[in-house]
Amino acid sequence: MTFATATRLAMSRRIQPETVGFVESALSPPTLLGGRCGSARVTVIAPAARCWEVDVMGRNRTNRVVRRIECGLLIVGVTCLLWVGATSLSAFLYQVEPSVSPQTLDHSLVHPEAVRAAYGVEGAVEAPAPIGRLEIPRIGLSVVVAEGDDENTLKVAVGHLPDTSLPWQEGNTAVAGHRDTFFRPLRRIQAGDEIRFVTGHGTFRYRVRRHTIVDPDALWVLDASPAAALTLITCYPFNYVGPAPRRFIVHAERMANVSESSYETVNREGNTQ
Repeated sequence: MTFATATRLAMSRRIQPETVGFVESALSPPTLLGGRCGSARVTVIAPAARCWEVDVMGRNRTNRVVRRIECGLLIVGVTCLLWVGATSLSAFLYQVEPSVSPQTLDHSLVHPEAVRAAYGVEGAVEAPAPIGRLEIPRIGLSVVVAEGDDENTLKVAVGHLPDTSLPWQEGNTAVAGHRDTFFRPLRRIQAGDEIRFVTGHGTFRYRVRRHTIVDPDALWVLDASPAAALTLITCYPFNYVGPAPRRFIVHAERMANVSESSYETVNREGNTQ
């Protein structure tokens, strides 16, 4: 055996256990290192899972709140639609009621006192007492006029102000109505338009002289006039949202071609009482 061969053999014997140990350590399962990696993964995943659960719970709670708000808004919307529908239906039924035709209107309503008595000052009534129908052909307005200017009357008709003259009397007859219902066509009114007031005492015709815009406290528009006149009152502006701040006034005077026979009959009835 040569010296070189002996040296290589000695070196191989000295390195072999270390090599075997290194191989075994490389092939053995990384118990300690694996445990550490597993605990690290658990430490990272657990907070993420908790955050995900909190996020899901928050979204569910938000969705429940949103659904409740949607249900509440839906109920409010349906209620408003039902209320508007019921109000519109009652107004429509009142407008087409046969009892408000000129042939069936109460001829005893000659004086404002008689009108208020028929309307029922002493107690509430189911429907306001009609006194006629107001017609403005050019703008397509045709509406029943009832006695009174309270909200119950103005929901189903336009109202005759009780403290003013009746159409078959001399003086200023004032009629009020809502701008967003019956009197909405008044925004197209013009000077010279003809107005017809059909009553059980005859048909009274008026000519529009002018229209003005005034403050709500301008009570001079209700002042008595020496000649027979008609004043129409509604809120202004017509497209205003909420309670309108001003008033739109139409001033008209009675024409000479009024139904004279009916008017004279009414005057004779008034003079005999």
